[in-house]
Amino acid sequence: MKTTSMKFLKYSIIILLPLLFFCWAPVEFGNEKVLFQGYAIQKPVIRIGLGVNLSYIKISSSSGMKIYEINSNYKLVANVTDEIYIKGRKEKITEKFVIQVAQSKEREDAEIFAQDLGTKIENKVYVTEYSESEISGIFQVMVGDFITREDALSFIKQLNQIGIADTWIMREEITEEESKPLWILVNEKLKSLHDDTVLYFIPSHPKSFLSFNGRDYRGIFVLRTTHKGIVLINVLNLEDYLKGVVPSELSPYTYSELEAHKAQAVAARTYVMRHLGQNKDLDFDICDSPKSQFYKGMKAEHPLSTEAVESTKGEVALYKGRLINALYTSTCGGKTENVENIFDGPPLPYLRSEECVTEKQNEWLLKSRNVMQPINMSGKNISPEIAVLISLNIIHPETNPAYYQQKASFEEALNWSCSFHRWQIRISRNALERRINRFYPIGKLVDIIPQKRGESRRVVELLIKGTESQAVVKGLRIRRVLGVRETLFVIDREYEKEGGISYFTFYGKGLGHGVGLCQVGAFGMAQTGAKYKEILKKYYRSIKISKIY
Repeated sequence: MKTTSMKFLKYSIIILLPLLFFCWAPVEFGNEKVLFQGYAIQKPVIRIGLGVNLSYIKISSSSGMKIYEINSNYKLVANVTDEIYIKGRKEKITEKFVIQVAQSKEREDAEIFAQDLGTKIENKVYVTEYSESEISGIFQVMVGDFITREDALSFIKQLNQIGIADTWIMREEITEEESKPLWILVNEKLKSLHDDTVLYFIPSHPKSFLSFNGRDYRGIFVLRTTHKGIVLINVLNLEDYLKGVVPSELSPYTYSELEAHKAQAVAARTYVMRHLGQNKDLDFDICDSPKSQFYKGMKAEHPLSTEAVESTKGEVALYKGRLINALYTSTCGGKTENVENIFDGPPLPYLRSEECVTEKQNEWLLKSRNVMQPINMSGKNISPEIAVLISLNIIHPETNPAYYQQKASFEEALNWSCSFHRWQIRISRNALERRINRFYPIGKLVDIIPQKRGESRRVVELLIKGTESQAVVKGLRIRRVLGVRETLFVIDREYEKEGGISYFTFYGKGLGHGVGLCQVGAFGMAQTGAKYKEILKKYYRSIKISKIY
């Protein structure tokens, strides 16, 4: 491939495309098909962002593809080609920082708080709706702008002095306008594209597929320019999309129960339909990362997951006739949490704390290789009970009977109560101090103290004490600030001779945010014979499962 030096041309976004092609629109139901130059996609159609601000893109096809260039009109760039390369310079992205100081589900309350704060500080104070929240309808009171994170951290000290401790620094991207190229290499010919170009990549055969970054995808690709650079979008049928999501979110190899996968399929379908248009400014619905739903394309597909998707086609979870926010978590550690304790937003009647039944199994047949000697306690031989606990790896065998009379610590009880994802993190005070100071200007770390626990015993409010200030951290942000897997933990401390803390040890359970359907719990229920609707209604209270197409 020859290297070509050319003058960079600025390109911009085209807003309206010819009606012959599919523009962004809310999902449509029914058995109709959407046509893209003769290529049919069954409704409902969804648009998934595969990459944003891309600079080098290689797209290939299993058996050829057609490429159309769209600007003021459209034309065929390549009739049948197996592979193309696209080169474009990334957008130059800079950043600014703002500080969230309060939030409310009522705009009026947020405005009143902002007005009062504006009289106390010399900085811009404004109210905005948090569109990226998992729970919509939250109004934030923001302070800023700040050029650097350090500037924002410094200003937090002023906020602390007037009694505001619950703060959170947020980063916002700013795109700098500059000249940049967009070139396409197809059939060994290099050509530049117009400023307002949109490209459609359409398989030459209905059973062909396209590939990007080592993954194969159903449907078609759309490449376009946006205010955040070049974006690649996968346009496909929603049910085909789910065939790549369900096994990506719930491994069919580890969790091989059909009913659990059917529950996951309904939850994933409900989630994506609830969040359609979330990235409308970039011309797609949701992205392919775990930030939305993990989507690996055809590579992830598995017969078990595909059967689960097909057998629940069109089924969603509704509460009072509306799509629920079908949050789900990997491992809840024994009990899920009320949504308002983890995510910004009001309580939701269908996302309440629930006991996870995965630990309440039916009878098991256990065999011991070794014969235990009798262990007497209060006149009773407890060796059969001890043998069961040893067989389950809950306790270790001990020859001294007094060992079994000791009380378990809270840490031990937490660690033993579930066989999934027990974890322990030991971190020095200095290392944790450096991490925390990226979020809050606390100075030297003195201690971290759980202030409030939720229904599931998760830490939902944490006090961080420092020599210069203290901070209150709530909900999901606790995970990010501390760098732990979950907020279901207890803390142990090691002390120096001088009396200060030298190390913190977190004993925890669970993986994820702990709200909604527990995937490991769903698998456990399916193992005991529960059907998918029973599983869904366990974790989402008072819902109805309805087939909407």
